[in-house]
Amino acid sequence: MGQFPQMNDRQHLLAESVDNPRPLLGWFPDTDDGPAGTEQIGPRTLTVASSDGTDYLWVGGEFTRIASNGNRLQQGLVRFADTPDTRAPSVPEQTVAVNASGGRTQFRWQAGLDLDDTALTYTVYRDGAAVGTVTGSSTFWQRPTLTFTDAGVHPGTTYTYQVTASDAAGNTSARSAAVSVTTPGTPTSATTTVEDTADAYVNEAAKSANYGNDQQLAVRGTSGYTSYLRFDLPAAPAGMVLTGAELTVRTSSLSTGNSTDDLSVQPVTGDWTETGVTWNTGPALDPSVIGTIHSPDTLQTDYSAALTVSALSSHLGQSYDLALTSTGGDSAWFWSHQAPDATTHPHLTLTFARP
Repeated sequence: MGQFPQMNDRQHLLAESVDNPRPLLGWFPDTDDGPAGTEQIGPRTLTVASSDGTDYLWVGGEFTRIASNGNRLQQGLVRFADTPDTRAPSVPEQTVAVNASGGRTQFRWQAGLDLDDTALTYTVYRDGAAVGTVTGSSTFWQRPTLTFTDAGVHPGTTYTYQVTASDAAGNTSARSAAVSVTTPGTPTSATTTVEDTADAYVNEAAKSANYGNDQQLAVRGTSGYTSYLRFDLPAAPAGMVLTGAELTVRTSSLSTGNSTDDLSVQPVTGDWTETGVTWNTGPALDPSVIGTIHSPDTLQTDYSAALTVSALSSHLGQSYDLALTSTGGDSAWFWSHQAPDATTHPHLTLTFARP
């Protein structure tokens, strides 16, 4: 009744309130008609039953698949439970980013689809960081275009946008395809992320061993571990100077990988290679501490240290090495740049601005 227009395919399963047939409830599992050679009318019978406190809707008929479960094959019989939703919405599509007036950008996308929910929440990411949310409704017959206006942008700067869709149960889609836009004008600031190009740790208990190909880095004071990282620093954009630097590492999934000890970030002054460094051949360190990672006590979590800007400024456009050290006895383990997931690799975030 006044819901969706005539379509080429029939919708076999719909839900509505007993008090009001409009609007339809947000539940559209659907089936097919059934195999050729049959009556091809899809579902034929429904009944409800309960077991161990869970209510079930049973559906039987000629159908062979259920659309809401990825077109999973069903031999004419399926049950739906009143348990929490576990399926994520589809990935938003048709992403577009454009310049808008007044120093803003607009990011648009086609709404995702969730056959268990019509109301979805969209999280917008600018350069990988969440910057806002948008709510919207979509159905299998109507997937509107949604818009996010970003007022936190600077002139002459390129930004990359993505979006995810989440339902009320917290199930979240993968991120959409990334799109970029460059704002007009002369840039006043710039932020650059630099992933390390080499890293390794050394082990006091195995003084001749090299761990340059390991997927993890270790830091501990007593019965020591020291980790080394190398970054190729970019030159400052024309007319700008370095105003901020932050090192980020992510704790690994190792059960003992978290630590309650603070870790120090020190410049490396000696020579080392990723595949050659050992405890016995470890490079000399500058005694100064240019940053601190405070008690990385949660696994699979990013931890950052703000670095002394002046320590990096004179090395822009060059290779720059850092060491992670500790005086405590609780080991910390982080993903290295050898880890298969690039989002876990150690990286520097550099901020530049006009003086």
